[in-house]
Amino acid sequence: MDNEIRILLVDDNLLDVERTLEALRRHRLGGAVRVARGGQEALDYLFARGQFGMRRRFPLPDAILLDLNMPRPDGYEVLAQVRAADALRRIPVSRCARPRRKANAPSTASRAPTATC
Repeated sequence: MDNEIRILLVDDNLLDVERTLEALRRHRLGGAVRVARGGQEALDYLFARGQFGMRRRFPLPDAILLDLNMPRPDGYEVLAQVRAADALRRIPVSRCARPRRKANAPSTASRAPTATC
């Protein structure tokens, strides 16, 4: 039985993706990481749309590492949709962002753990 933690890494910055993957590998968590290179790709994956339509082939992650600062849909929008979906809201989300922050970032009250890295 596969007991690896499945992580969905959502980031549009290739350098940040490489750095994150390296850090996960150092901590032996890099074996089951799926990368979504933007908000739309992440939503398609999470909601099993388009190329990700086969849930057996593309299982839901156990955790999501989410960059908040991406082009639309941005990380705030992705997080809002994850929290609104019954099947997804319990997945822990770690929100990552560089120091720049949206002035009017929406509140993201959640029912699952959410960390900021």
